[in-house]
Amino acid sequence: MKKLLFLLAGIGIFYATNPDEKQFKEQIRKYSENNNGGYLAGLVMRGIVALNAFKIKNLGVLSLAYLNDPQKDQPQLVAFGLLGKWFFNSNKL
Repeated sequence: MKKLLFLLAGIGIFYATNPDEKQFKEQIRKYSENNNGGYLAGLVMRGIVALNAFKIKNLGVLSLAYLNDPQKDQPQLVAFGLLGKWFFNSNKL
């Protein structure tokens, strides 16, 4: 019974702290400023890639951020959000 309560509490914490699109936009700006670029981060800072080019998929306990790149066939996963923070794929940004 205790294990079930801990499991439910854990799921509740992940669900309550799942970051949203607004937090994504704030954190990608900070990431871009703090890391002095990287390919995509530099494009975001210069306004070449608009922040609405990203699609945020909310899965309840975590969120995924995809870049809709017109040169690629499928959107690229560039970040995932968990516990109120976004973690960026440094190879893509």
